[in-house]
Amino acid sequence: MMVLTATDVVEERGPRTYCATPITQLLLDPGWANGLRHFFDHCGPSLINLPAYLKRNGYKVPQEVATGPFADAWGGKNTWALYEEEPDRGAIFNSFMTKWKEGTGKWTDTYPAKTRLCKDVEQSADAVLLVDIGGGSGHVLKDLVKDPNHRTGRLILQDLPSALGDVMELNERGIEAMAYDFFTPQPIKGAKAYYLRGILHDWPDRACREILGNTAAAMRKGYTKLLIDEMVLPDTNVPPKGAFLDLSMMAIETGAERTSRQWHDLLASAGLRIEKIWPTAHGLEAVIEAELAS
Repeated sequence: MMVLTATDVVEERGPRTYCATPITQLLLDPGWANGLRHFFDHCGPSLINLPAYLKRNGYKVPQEVATGPFADAWGGKNTWALYEEEPDRGAIFNSFMTKWKEGTGKWTDTYPAKTRLCKDVEQSADAVLLVDIGGGSGHVLKDLVKDPNHRTGRLILQDLPSALGDVMELNERGIEAMAYDFFTPQPIKGAKAYYLRGILHDWPDRACREILGNTAAAMRKGYTKLLIDEMVLPDTNVPPKGAFLDLSMMAIETGAERTSRQWHDLLASAGLRIEKIWPTAHGLEAVIEAELAS
């Protein structure tokens, strides 16, 4: 109990007498409790192994998931393979991510979807308003369908079969669920917008170019938008939160949190051009609006 008291998880009122603190109350929430489980049980071995890994590899930024820090610590398995092998581990991560995203607000609070997307979507029965790539259980699209101002076309949720939410429930809400691997060609062509939230920071640049290239090939010049909901770090003097998350993403996913300049360069390498970066009210989070460059 001394450690818990020293770190304010509990408050010591007297000999062997303790009471709850705000941290205690926070950890009663399964989502935040699963966040601790995720970081200690899933991420911990890779973070502990990171200094030795970097030393062996000449302190180069890793670019291959199969030989990255996480795989090195976990006997060659990447984080996604581990989720497939141990579903409970993936469920813990999804629980934590759902709780994390509750505190960052809706992307439509930042990005004016009604004027930038909905008013220009094609008026036909087959017109697709938004494709949420790697959207998991579909919470982003579920929020979208609640606002009638945003119901101007088909809404499609894509993810691996093991990650998709309740397909029947999604269909009842007017959301089409589709099994899809973003390392393969995008089957939905010419949607008004494709949306990626928290996807690209999981992957090194080489893999990101493949994901972006598959998406760009389905986009229509002058019509389609690509929306990337991610952190956008400043080009200089990155604050501690962004810097430590960047280091963590390298250790856990062989990924990165990227600066504004890095985002511009990455998208340009996939034939895309950033139209505007829309900062949120939640620190480093932003919605990047991009189009085909040519």
